[in-house]
Amino acid sequence: MIRVYTSSVIDAAADDVWQQVRDFNGLPSWHPGIAESRIEAGIQSDRIGCVRIFRTRDGGVIREQILTLSDFEYECTYSILV
Repeated sequence: MIRVYTSSVIDAAADDVWQQVRDFNGLPSWHPGIAESRIEAGIQSDRIGCVRIFRTRDGGVIREQILTLSDFEYECTYSILV
């Protein structure tokens, strides 16, 4: 399995950034390359196993599943589904 890790430093309070990033369905509100996102099967977006489908501004479609979500560590992991 290929694994990709990314990390960034953002000049803002961690709590403020986390409130934006932790919303698994909120990508279009802060990522300029994402046009829309929806959650499959009506599952809450903060539940492990939740699957989102989003469309990029150039027409790409990607499905991802949330694997972990930690408010304590300000961390989430997800998998791109094929």
